[in-house]
Amino acid sequence: MNHFTIQYDQELGIEVPHLHVPFDQLDQREKEELYAKMEEISGKIPERIRQLEHEYKEMYDRVSQENSDQTFFDGMERLNQISRLISELNILYLQMQGKYLTSYQGG
Repeated sequence: MNHFTIQYDQELGIEVPHLHVPFDQLDQREKEELYAKMEEISGKIPERIRQLEHEYKEMYDRVSQENSDQTFFDGMERLNQISRLISELNILYLQMQGKYLTSYQGG
């Protein structure tokens, strides 16, 4: 039985590890395999955040110029979703790396 799986999370846009037993129950080979996969995944998180920040900026520009109430509120809902995804990715990075993602200015 696999004690962990790696599944693509459509909403986050990256793979995410899922433990099926407590970490302490993984054998050494499984821990090494999990660590390697977490390194790979965490290396993709900064770029995914940059993509979401770019989408956020574009959506914000559209929403700020919108005259239709419904379109404005739909846009604001999407901005909230993007913010939540960025937060979740930052938390995932912290969980996998044990440290915060270094701040940067996305361009």
